[in-house]
Amino acid sequence: MNRLRGLRPTPALLIALAALVVAMSGAAVALPGKGTVTTNDIRKGAVETKNIAKRAVKGKNLAEDSVKKRHVARGAIGSRQIKGKSIRGNRLKEGAIKWKQIADHTITAKQIADATITGKQVADATITARQIAAGTITASQIAAGTITGTQIADGTITAKQVAPNGLSTRNLSDMKLIGEGGANMVRVSATNGADIGEAAAAAPEIELYRKGQLTLYGKCMRATETNEVFSDIYVKTTANGAIFEGPQGERTGGNAASDFLNVGTPEDLRTVASVAIIGAEAEMNDGVFNVIGADGTHLSGDLMAAAKNGALAGGNGVYGDGNVCLFGGTVNG
Repeated sequence: MNRLRGLRPTPALLIALAALVVAMSGAAVALPGKGTVTTNDIRKGAVETKNIAKRAVKGKNLAEDSVKKRHVARGAIGSRQIKGKSIRGNRLKEGAIKWKQIADHTITAKQIADATITGKQVADATITARQIAAGTITASQIAAGTITGTQIADGTITAKQVAPNGLSTRNLSDMKLIGEGGANMVRVSATNGADIGEAAAAAPEIELYRKGQLTLYGKCMRATETNEVFSDIYVKTTANGAIFEGPQGERTGGNAASDFLNVGTPEDLRTVASVAIIGAEAEMNDGVFNVIGADGTHLSGDLMAAAKNGALAGGNGVYGDGNVCLFGGTVNG
């Protein structure tokens, strides 16, 4: 009996055996239940790309404004990654959009909120046909008058990039080169009258340009009694209260109603360019002008009036035969 009592394990041996069992089983302890791993349980930098399941990260997992430019690979964002109408000008830094940020043919009208993208958001000469899906940009996506030639690379906008009826005059700045039939001028035969008053009353108005309430027109007249040819360009308005300044006339406003360019203002007070010649001769003159209609339409430019009377000894040149006038120049509006 005393012999069996001598084989009992001592307390020290029991403690040693317990320590051995714990060591062999490892130190891991199970966490209590699903979803109990917190930020504090993960070592900084421990989670890598290979640890994240495909498409596991969603918008709700990202803090607001946490994705920066350095996090996005070049050309990685296409139309599939952008929610409809979610791109707005106030979310873009001035000049931030450059060609390398836009995958080819990925930006369409669906991604751009109406009238929110202006020239401020687009760096100069960065939009080309490669960045715009065919037929997707319409007037509703472009704030009026904000995209200029500096934002568009030369020769890149074609009919494919513009949706049918997608652009209106609100989106375009007009520049008219006066001319017809492929020539940068208008040729008119003179209308005869005994004197200039009679010839002016009979001569038709040759419309050169019209926008809003304003019209630019020319008249070619010949006074047979004095053998003179007159080539004149005028401006007129369909509403009172316009203002006009040019080398041959001026109506810039004032206390009197007649100080403005009105419907009934005489032609000699609204002349843009004028030339008069006597006998067999030719001459040309031009006029720089500005006119603003009562509706806010603004026209400016440099117009040319030329005239030839009879046959010239050295040949008629560009004028051709007869008593003729030529009208040309440019108008911006």
